[in-house]
This record gives sequence, C-alpha cells and structure tokens, in this order.
Amino acid sequence: MHNNHHRDQRASHIFPASFTPNHYLGHLPEEHPRRIAEAKNLTIVTQFHRYVIEILAFTFSTNIVELNNAIGQSKTPSVVSILSPTEQQDLLCIATVIKLLCIKSRKNEWNTTSQYDRDLVWNAICGPACASHIREDFALDLVASYGDHRCEPTLHDRSLLLHWRPTGWNFWKLSNWSNFPLALQSHARVIGLVAPNESVRLILGRSQEKFQQKRGYGNMTIGFDWPPVRVGFEELATQLSETDSCWLEFLVV
Repeated sequence: MHNNHHRDQRASHIFPASFTPNHYLGHLPEEHPRRIAEAKNLTIVTQFHRYVIEILAFTFSTNIVELNNAIGQSKTPSVVSILSPTEQQDLLCIATVIKLLCIKSRKNEWNTTSQYDRDLVWNAICGPACASHIREDFALDLVASYGDHRCEPTLHDRSLLLHWRPTGWNFWKLSNWSNFPLALQSHARVIGLVAPNESVRLILGRSQEKFQQKRGYGNMTIGFDWPPVRVGFEELATQLSETDSCWLEFLVV
C-alpha cells in the first residue's frame, strides 16, 4: 500500500495533468482491439510527429508563422512554436523522464526505475517511432535534446544536430567528421517521415537546405548508415523494448 501511494505521488509530480489517453496509449491488456484501433487512428503518432516537427523547426531556424500556416493552425505572429503551452509542458516532461531513464540504464540501475516512467516513454516516443519507421534510439535522443534547449533561440548550439558538428576543440575528431553528415542525413529523413503534408515537408526541407549552405555544408557528401546517437540511448531503447510487453501492437497494420 505504501509503495503504491509513493508511486501515485511521484507520477502526479512528473506526469502533468494535461496528459490524457489522447496523448499516449497506456497499458490496456484487456482491450487490445481498442489499443490497436487508436494506434491505427494515429492519434499518438500524430502527437509524436508534432513534438519532432517542433524540434526540427528549432534546429533549422524555420519560419514558424509559415510553418503554422502549412500545418493549418492559426497563431499570432509573435508565437514561436507550433505547440500549445500544454504540449510544450508535456514534451519537457517526457524529455526529462527520458534523461532520467538513460542515466539509470547506463549506471546499471534499471531495476530502480518505475514501470510508470517506462510506459510513459515507450508509449509516447518509442511506439510511435516504430510506427513511423524511425529508429527508437534516435527518437529518444532527439526528444531528450528538447530538455537541453527547450527550443530557445539563445540555446541553439545545444541542438542535437550541432552536438555532432566538428568544430572547436574537437575539430579534428574523426568520429565527428563522419557523424555530422550522418546526423544531417538522419534529420532529413525524419522530416520526410513526420511531415503531415507536402507543404510542411518543403518548408522544413528548405530550412535544412539553407542551414547546410549557410554553414558551408552544402556540398557535403551524404552516405547511408545508421544515425549517430549519444551515449546511452541505444541501450535505453533496448531496455525499453525488452521490458514492454505490448510493443508489437504499434506495428500491426
């Protein structure tokens, strides 16, 4: 009884009241058909796509007014996000929990993590990433990076993409020379997978094109390989997939 009470208190602190079944699919072992129907309806997948589009728009300094118009939502010109304040709060919450789980996974403390946190991250990020044909480890890393910058323009250098930029003290690190083109490729591929329509894809694609040209990466040769991820996120994706019993349902066609 004491443990359940403690878990409820912790959950209410980490998990905003704004989260509803429309935001993520909870464990519904006795209602598999409903869970599958919701996954097919793309409610949770669409929400995941909105999170990713927000981060991509920040990464490539996309015109938010133009992007909001392409998405089909009207906002005042002063708004610098495609997300509502509630969605921003939810995204920050998820990013924070991902970082916590990543640390626990790396320190061999996975058994000290709550099933509640595992379910939150799997249902909000990993499951929708699978359904979108995006690698779970890359999705976890990308969403976790929101906690580093919160899409604040003054913190642009903390974007996940610029983490791999070969500059400054690590300019000669061969790993970054190879990882940065792969990171560019990964971001471009994700744009094509999460854009809800052609207009959004073109706006984000052109923003990335300008980003590459402005920084002298326009002629960079892009290969085809796995996206680079920061330390711990590949292991976290594995841990989550091994401890979640319903992950295959996101892949049901």
